[in-house]
Amino acid sequence: MSDENTQYSILGLDIKLENSEDGPIKAERIIERFKQEIENVQKDKPGLKSHQLSVLVGLDLMKQIMTQEDEYKNSLSELKLDIKNAISFLNESKTSSLTQ
Repeated sequence: MSDENTQYSILGLDIKLENSEDGPIKAERIIERFKQEIENVQKDKPGLKSHQLSVLVGLDLMKQIMTQEDEYKNSLSELKLDIKNAISFLNESKTSSLTQ
């Protein structure tokens, strides 16, 4: 298990990221995704400066993260409700079978 710093160039800036073998997401994947998002914004809004691109990409990624968090929370709430309903159903079935 070795940790290493890898240097990447994004929008003319040299950035070093720690790339840990035991981490769930490799630095290369993060950089690749960020570069893809930059390209998407550049297609929609050509002529932006680097700092403008960075802010827009950061905001877009944050929106995606927050949307996924909301979906995750909603899914958990639905799952909790389904479990509660299933337990109630089982308890009712158990009670009704005992009284018969």
